[in-house]
Amino acid sequence: MLRKTYGVPGKIETVMVLKSGKNDVVINFKGGSIVDFARHPASYATTNPIHQAIIENSAEFKRGEIKLLSCIEIGETAAAPKKSGAGVKEYPEVTGTQKAIEVLKEYGVDAASVKTKADAKRFAAEKNISFPNL
Repeated sequence: MLRKTYGVPGKIETVMVLKSGKNDVVINFKGGSIVDFARHPASYATTNPIHQAIIENSAEFKRGEIKLLSCIEIGETAAAPKKSGAGVKEYPEVTGTQKAIEVLKEYGVDAASVKTKADAKRFAAEKNISFPNL
């Protein structure tokens, strides 16, 4: 899955209405800043391929009013723990993030660094443990 970030140069915040067939799509670009030493455009990030296609096929994108700032590959495939193999300890009783945090603390993982299931799976893989029911 790709996470694409689009920006509107020279704007701190703006709302654009993009045409998609007979429909209008409203995109909120925000978080920009303009100071003496740096300029950061208002931006909008999405992993939704439909939103990406709408933006990239819009007249505003083709004219350069909207620019592609970054494109990052994301996903849980790298974070998935090992399912089998020698030395992998499984915890089938772990069904939620909170229980996973309790187990990971025993392996020296800081509880504050585990915020999502994906985080728990990533740390579990690093510690050679598995949460098959998470």
